[in-house]
Amino acid sequence: MNSVATGDALRDRLGGVARDMPIVVAPLGIDLTGPQARTAEGRPYFVCVGTIGARKNHRLLLDLWRRLARDLGERAPRLLLIGGRGFGSERIVEKITALEGLVIEHAGLSDATMSSLLRGARASLLPSLAEGFGLPVAEALAAGVPVLCSELPALRESGGGVPDYLDPADIEGWRQAILDFVTDSPRRRAQLARLAGWRPPDWEDHFAIVDRLIDAFG
Repeated sequence: MNSVATGDALRDRLGGVARDMPIVVAPLGIDLTGPQARTAEGRPYFVCVGTIGARKNHRLLLDLWRRLARDLGERAPRLLLIGGRGFGSERIVEKITALEGLVIEHAGLSDATMSSLLRGARASLLPSLAEGFGLPVAEALAAGVPVLCSELPALRESGGGVPDYLDPADIEGWRQAILDFVTDSPRRRAQLARLAGWRPPDWEDHFAIVDRLIDAFG
């Protein structure tokens, strides 16, 4: 399993069958490359990395950005959606189109380009309704970028005590967090201070766990 949360969910699903089944957690490693991006006119932006769909809760972000556009006008930050369109994205795409120029889709990016955009962001946003590991959380923290994400067990596991955790239904809480992180506010500086002591998972640790499991059955 890639997380304890996923393992626990599997045990619940299997019930008594899982009692004698070895379930081992091997978190995915993080390997990011690329320089920090620079956006036109230095306009601040946030990123949301992941397939565009209902589970990722893009709807909350798009409703929020519509409010930011109304309230802030030209001072509103941009939102970059990094990922392809997935199941349940049809109505979400309509909202993206309505915010053209302020909300920008990026699909099919190279790892280096994605990393570059991530490093230039004010924060990485993940308002998901469900997650099994939360790779975007670990990737952002590994890049030195603050994270605002849902209060979910898997994301707590990935981010530890570093991110700011929010209710995925609390649009006002997310709005205040965005406004706090668009500037070098005390709240953003506090997370960066926590981030200084965070250690990303690496592939060496991942495969060491996998190798021990293989050896146990050898």
